[in-house]
Amino acid sequence: MDRWFLRNIKPKNKWNPVDYGITNLQYKLLLHRGLETPEEMISFLNPSLEDLHSPLLMKDMIKAGNLIIESIKSKKKIRIIGDYDADGVMSTVILMKGLQRLGAKVDYFIPHRVHDGYGINPSIVKKAKEDEISTIITCDNGIAAFEAAKMAKEMDISLIITDHHDVVKVDGKDVLPQCYSIINPKQEVDSYPFTQICGAAVAFKLISYLYTIHGQEEIIHDLFLSFVTIATICDVMPLINENRAIVIYGLESLEKSDNLGIKVLKEVANIDQKKLSVYDIGFIIGPMINSAGRLSDASHAVELFLTSNEEKAKDIGKKLYELNRERQKLTEIGLEKFEEQLQRFKNIPKCLILYEPNLHESIVGIIAGRLKERYYRPTIVFTDGKNSLKGSGRSIEEYNMVAEIGKYRKYLESFGGHPMAAGVSVKKEVFDTFRNKVIEEIQLKDEDVVKKIRLDASLNFSDITMDLYDNINTLEPFGTGNERPLFGTKNINILNMKLLGKNKNVLKFQLSDNGNVKEGILFHSIKEFFNQINDNYPGYVVEDAYFGRPNPIKMDIVYSIDLNTFNGNSTIQLVIKSFRF
Repeated sequence: MDRWFLRNIKPKNKWNPVDYGITNLQYKLLLHRGLETPEEMISFLNPSLEDLHSPLLMKDMIKAGNLIIESIKSKKKIRIIGDYDADGVMSTVILMKGLQRLGAKVDYFIPHRVHDGYGINPSIVKKAKEDEISTIITCDNGIAAFEAAKMAKEMDISLIITDHHDVVKVDGKDVLPQCYSIINPKQEVDSYPFTQICGAAVAFKLISYLYTIHGQEEIIHDLFLSFVTIATICDVMPLINENRAIVIYGLESLEKSDNLGIKVLKEVANIDQKKLSVYDIGFIIGPMINSAGRLSDASHAVELFLTSNEEKAKDIGKKLYELNRERQKLTEIGLEKFEEQLQRFKNIPKCLILYEPNLHESIVGIIAGRLKERYYRPTIVFTDGKNSLKGSGRSIEEYNMVAEIGKYRKYLESFGGHPMAAGVSVKKEVFDTFRNKVIEEIQLKDEDVVKKIRLDASLNFSDITMDLYDNINTLEPFGTGNERPLFGTKNINILNMKLLGKNKNVLKFQLSDNGNVKEGILFHSIKEFFNQINDNYPGYVVEDAYFGRPNPIKMDIVYSIDLNTFNGNSTIQLVIKSFRF
């Protein structure tokens, strides 16, 4: 059962929010999101593109820009090396569109997930030399490409690395590839004030600088903001600081975009053209872009956003839609196989290290994430690779995956990542030993593998009004770093309920709190919900609740507040995230 905690952060310095035009609810919610001063809160509630940080604050920006300008003037060839996820695709699109418009002789290459692996490598540099490339620009990769950087230097190719991933450290000090320039806000010597931006945002900063030099700064946002927004959302960047402004204005840009790729993806996904949300990008458009790099070639996705040919765009859009459907099917098949494995355990271990042959290696990370959410345990899913088992891990806040799995490097072929996610390769013959060692020696306690839910406030149903809903939504867009606020109410009655959906996997309620009635909806844990009722209220009370008859059920719920719109009428709906009896 989930553990619930009521947030109650106290400010260091007291001040009256009403004096600054901030409501008491906004003040409380923003305190819970780490904001303290009136200036911070006002800036959060009133984001502006004018507040975006200057590209000049990034180390090597001028040096890289000067080389690119010189390369354009002298007609030297430039090659962009991107990555196969949505952030890498958008980074590549930004650099390609941006540099082409300035007259550069530029092309791109996206490494294939299976054949080439992640990021720039020596063979890519060798091919660039054969193609008489003068300058290589990486995007969303390269910060750990030591061998590729060395080869580029030996072959007299200027390598500009633009990346946002963590810098390799030895004894607490940055260790950087030896190349012409590195643009990455996470370098120790960098003065950029906000490090939590995606790879596309770093590429955007470079293009912004170049366009400012060329006197074209007025068109930067119109041309590129929509692509940065897609990447920021899909790469799960925190929606705070300048990311918040990028996404708010970027969603507006996406709604009116005339880019064929954006139009086609909205059409094939049947998304309302007038209004786009973070959900639309993160869970509908983003997965289609990612599907190219997962099951085919990410260059298809790049071409979708670069092409001016309507028929070509439609063909690619349909292809990405079908690839994503295939990815969804493969993911569900894989999940079923792992669920079968887990049912064999008498007690599920505190760390899940699972193997299934013949899975497509591009979906193991998705499956690991889904299992981690379901069981709230650090999870690594393996399948067959070329010469070893390839795995992808997702973790929980109580378990630093890089630090903990890194203790078993003697069993690992390759390993890298960050505290919440990692990529791992293990020789098949040592897999069982590796798995057993990790599970036997794990230091997690029982309470560590129970999901924690943090509530912003306890409410009565009488508190929940349209004004409250509107007040909450001044904090939109919600996402990582600015999660939708959660509230709790105790001792509510179920007046009636019914199962909805083709698979009967959605439960809708009429709920009462001392006579105040609200509509509720539950999208998960339906089986657990009924099991808990039967355990706590044996008899026929479930049937009573189904038919709206009086019943003794009392329930505590955690929920977010949303709107249900039907036939033009909107009513408040409580989206239930957790429950107990």
